[in-house]
Amino acid sequence: MTERFTFFEDVEGWDTPAAEPVHRAQPAHLPPTPAEVGRAAALCFRDEETDEKIATRLGVCRRTLVRWKHRPEFVAATIALEEHARLDSRHDFMRSVLSGW
Repeated sequence: MTERFTFFEDVEGWDTPAAEPVHRAQPAHLPPTPAEVGRAAALCFRDEETDEKIATRLGVCRRTLVRWKHRPEFVAATIALEEHARLDSRHDFMRSVLSGW
């Protein structure tokens, strides 16, 4: 007796998009991409939404976002954002001082 293997092409509707957003199914051993880390760090740095909402926007669960926050590249991205914001505010301050001359 020959077994029949089912491939995606044999399943009706396999290539149609889901009605709801599909979260990225990623095996635990694959790290986030640099783009994912950067976007997560930027959203967390803005501090305008809860971790739950940020995770939903990123297509991951909240626990995954919490794990990402402990990754060295996430910490580095956050430090870079803080430094950029500090330099930007310093630049704005100097511009306001010099405009008074």
